[in-house]
Amino acid sequence: MAEKGNTWTHLAGVVFALSCAWMACPAARLGWQMALGVSLFVVGMFLMFLSSTLYHWMPQGRVKDVLRRCDHISIYLMIACSYSPLLIGVVGGWAGWSLFVLQWVLVAAGTGYK
Repeated sequence: MAEKGNTWTHLAGVVFALSCAWMACPAARLGWQMALGVSLFVVGMFLMFLSSTLYHWMPQGRVKDVLRRCDHISIYLMIACSYSPLLIGVVGGWAGWSLFVLQWVLVAAGTGYK
């Protein structure tokens, strides 16, 4: 294990993210938009911590370089996933959905650039 402290703390984040999966159920009572937004948030948090755990776990080499890119991309995803519940569940309407689509286009562009 290359970076023990980072690996273990981010693995704890993976477990925490999985434990948050239940949040989509109460969110469903607020409408499918909020359930979708909360689900995106939980999935984004899980992917971010998982990619970071794998990145910090690997020794130096080609695989670690690829995982570093995945780690950075997952941060872009998590930023978008953080705003998703607000944009589609709270703002809603044309403005909320337009900003939602725009942020995901920017994530796709950032991912392609990375």
